[in-house]
Amino acid sequence: MKALQVLDMRGNEVIYIGDNVSIDVPGAKAAGMRVGIINRYNAVDPGINNYKDVRPDFIIQSLTELLQLIGC
Repeated sequence: MKALQVLDMRGNEVIYIGDNVSIDVPGAKAAGMRVGIINRYNAVDPGINNYKDVRPDFIIQSLTELLQLIGC
């Protein structure tokens, strides 16, 4: 929330990228952000979409993939 305030942005204007589903997803979702998880080492539980409260909006393998996703 502090970063959003400093940047004078709203959560819906930001994409949060994390690497820990149980920590990163709930906080970012609570701030209204879209959330992506970077899964560099295939460590994300393949059944993650079964977890209602900690479901990321997308999972990527590298930051290069993020650039493609947002159209850069």
